Amino acid sequence: MRIIANFHKGEALRFISHLDVQRLVQRAMRRARLPLRYSQGFNPHPLLAFASALSVGHTSDAEWMDVRLEKETSPQVFLERMNAALPAGMRVLRVMEIEETLPALTALIRSTNYEVLLKLDAPPDEKKLKETAAAFMRASILVDKKTKSGVKQVDLQPFVLQLDIIEAAEDVCRLFIKGVLNAAGGLPVDLFIRSLMQYCALGGSYRVHRSAVAFDKIEV
Repeated sequence: MRIIANFHKGEALRFISHLDVQRLVQRAMRRARLPLRYSQGFNPHPLLAFASALSVGHTSDAEWMDVRLEKETSPQVFLERMNAALPAGMRVLRVMEIEETLPALTALIRSTNYEVLLKLDAPPDEKKLKETAAAFMRASILVDKKTKSGVKQVDLQPFVLQLDIIEAAEDVCRLFIKGVLNAAGGLPVDLFIRSLMQYCALGGSYRVHRSAVAFDKIEV
């Protein structure tokens, strides 16, 4: 059978890498004694995949794993066993059984939502900030991005589906960002936020929380 599970990555684990998350989940599954299905060949490994990698330093309520099991196991049993085996800072929120024939989650993912908290050096003018952010979104958003072939200038504008300033008061600004995310790539949200802050002349720091993802052919 095939199960997908939505899990939370919180404050305690926000600085561990995606590779470390993969290792952590595999160890938890062994401790939970789940009937994992393994690949064939000289070096068998659990048939486990993740929808996307979360950047180091971010938290999330919208991480998804894709697991193949040898035996029928109810989603509730999977959730309870995993949560008993996972460390503080990670928790399975939802579990669903899906068709074995569906493509990999990386091929089905379409977009992702981020909640961003800006801790600013000075109180912003909310009206002016919204006007400046709107102008920012109407133009090309050119940034230097590191790629396998070196640093390239890319335009982030086509990857941003929505930007809302939820709150701007005192030294805090809250943003909602919806960006493209698919098998070919997606919005590099850190580059986008830094570019936005520079354009709007905002000094300070920020925190990112992934709140949701949208898939094709799967309602989550």
